[in-house]
Formats: sequence, structure tokens, C-alpha cells
Amino acid sequence: MTSLQHPLSPTFEGYVSSGMDALILFEASLSGRLNHSPRQIHDCERNYLIRSGNVFIYEMQASGIRHWKDGIFWTSDLVPDEEGFLVYYELESPSLLEKNARTTKEGEREQQSNSKPANWRPNNALSVPSAMVPNSTIVGDTPIEPRIASSYIKPHGLLKKTCSVSFQGIPHHLVSYYSVDDVTNGHLVTPTKDPNLRAVIPRSGLVIHKPSSLSPKCVKESSATASARPGGAMTPNSCVHGSILH
Repeated sequence: MTSLQHPLSPTFEGYVSSGMDALILFEASLSGRLNHSPRQIHDCERNYLIRSGNVFIYEMQASGIRHWKDGIFWTSDLVPDEEGFLVYYELESPSLLEKNARTTKEGEREQQSNSKPANWRPNNALSVPSAMVPNSTIVGDTPIEPRIASSYIKPHGLLKKTCSVSFQGIPHHLVSYYSVDDVTNGHLVTPTKDPNLRAVIPRSGLVIHKPSSLSPKCVKESSATASARPGGAMTPNSCVHGSILH
């Protein structure tokens, strides 16, 4: 019997807002209340499984999943937040980045071919395409804007939040998908508020892994904004991430 005859379903449907939300889901999976994802998502399943509200937990050895693949291009070069989450924004088209990179290189070659004084530099000269200049605007209670041009971010697209824990030396990974609209409009329940998970208490020693790449360059948020945000901050050098969870 093939894996397609065993339909894959998400571990949980809702929004992972906090570290406690994630730990509740990890505990529920370890205790058998919720299912681990036993395998990778097939290409033909992505249209209905990769959507806002779906959360997947998998264990690499048991599932054979070395890298989580969903067929979507995401921003990358992120730093984890204080709770250990990484958040990625869905990109509209990675070809736009490539096109702008080529345009920049052509402009640099043209500039070098012209005989200008050594200290000459146009007012709008940039080492990266102008559309990629960092922007960290905060608008109301929405998340900090990603440090990548908004024209590259898919309008009303998905966000992906990931984290990991280690239990008895074995890593377990969480991948959650959501949209800002679904979160801000209250369409997605969090594990801490789900009555079916009310009795789940994370066991002692179950801690979210925090990568050692925490950077002091991470954009800071006020506590009020951080508690309300459904996303995370990005570093200035965001770029295309090819649908792989490392």
C-alpha cells in the first residue's frame, strides 16, 4: 500500500503564538494525543495541506524527513526570536530578485566603463537594488515589516514559523503556517486556548532549542508590539529561501 493511500493530515489546526503553545503541541505529540507527521508531504498534497492554520510536527529519524519541503519560496537569513522561533515570509516570485541582481551588475559594469573621477558617485548609487534597501517600519499592531521590499512579499501570503525541541536526544521539529489576516481576525485558535488540549502539561526538560545564531543586529520591538505580532524580525540581508527547513 503506497503512502498516498494513507492521507497525511496536520498535527494541529490553529496558530502557534508562543513557546508554551509549541511545547503543548510537542507534549501532545509525544504522549500520543496528537499525531506526528510520518512522512514528507507529496507534491500533489501541497495545495490542500500547505495552508493557513496547519501545523506539522515530525521526528527526522522515524519519518525519514531530513529537510521539510513545501514547494514555496520564502525569505531567509532570519535570526530566531527570544523564544527560538524562526519566521519566514512567502515570496511572490524569486525571479524578481534574480532580475534585479542582474540589473545591478549591469549598472555596475556600465559605471566602471565610464571615465569618471575616482571620488565620483551618483546620488542614488547602491550596492544592492534600491528595492532591497532595509525597511523596518512598524504599523499599528502589525508585525515589523520584513527587511525586504514589500513588492517581493506575496500579498496576503503565508508565513511559516518553525522551532525544534530535543527529547531523549532525538530532535522533533514543528512547522506552522498562517496568514496575518487569520491571526488578527481571530480565525485560528491557539493550543493554550484549545479545550481539547487543556489537560496537556509539557514534561520537565522539554525546552525549545534556541540556535546559537542570535544576533545583536536583530530589529528590536516594544513589548506591546512583540506580544501582538504574528511574525518575527528579519535581518537586513533577507533573500530567497527555497522551501527547506534546516
